[in-house]
Amino acid sequence: MTLDLLPILVPAQFERALALPAQSRWLGLYWEPQLGHPCYTDGQTVGTANLQGWQLFCQHPEIQPRLLSYQLTAGERVPRHGLLFDRQHRRLYIGELERIQEYLQHPVALEILEPLTPTHRFSLKEGWHFLREKWLVGLALLLSAIVGVGVVRTAGEYVYEVVEEVFDD
Repeated sequence: MTLDLLPILVPAQFERALALPAQSRWLGLYWEPQLGHPCYTDGQTVGTANLQGWQLFCQHPEIQPRLLSYQLTAGERVPRHGLLFDRQHRRLYIGELERIQEYLQHPVALEILEPLTPTHRFSLKEGWHFLREKWLVGLALLLSAIVGVGVVRTAGEYVYEVVEEVFDD
């Protein structure tokens, strides 16, 4: 198995929620059954990540279905799969844990992923949600503009009437 790009947008708070260090561009994330905690590695160092952040991320309704066909946790056994996080481009890949650890030993080789990885493609469901949200925002802006123009017009007419009365006297 190679690395597969997960078609998700990595939240800006991802590193903070998982208590990840800020040094390396590439981080491997995996479950360590002996510790009962998620761990991270940059190929040189290893540390534990925040358990609650990991659980919230992996169990999120938009994320969990995308992880079902992989083995990120395996009870008492070492899991087969892990995540590879590209911090620079905010991408998550999933693949065999052994392979990810090998790649992290030679991070320069990971640079080949950049030109080979397509940009995020929305699924039909994601595209619909995006359009619906933007449509609602657009409608709200239009209604605000109409109401705003109405208020300005009404206020303008009122000022005009007051000025007319003052000068008529």
